[in-house]
Amino acid sequence: MPGRLVIINWYPGLVDPVSSADRVVGEVYRLHPGDTAAMDRLDAYEGCGPRSPLPHEFTRVPREVTMADGQARWVWVYRFAGPVDGRRVLASGDFLRPA
Repeated sequence: MPGRLVIINWYPGLVDPVSSADRVVGEVYRLHPGDTAAMDRLDAYEGCGPRSPLPHEFTRVPREVTMADGQARWVWVYRFAGPVDGRRVLASGDFLRPA
């Protein structure tokens, strides 16, 4: 998907792309339709649930992604909401394969 990964601490954060070449690699998981409890747990884990302290580090937003088979899908992603100045950008866009 379009985007960049920046290093926050020991984990990455997705931020908006600066150029059309900026791409991020990730995984997509299918949840049962209407499974709000799973989304609530994921929001809490990412620190953007209703009980999470403000300001939230991440925001859940819809984004269009391209799957490995070339199909486009709309998915929820967690976008880093903090400042990115001075943070290292992973040029590969893949946290598991940073080179």
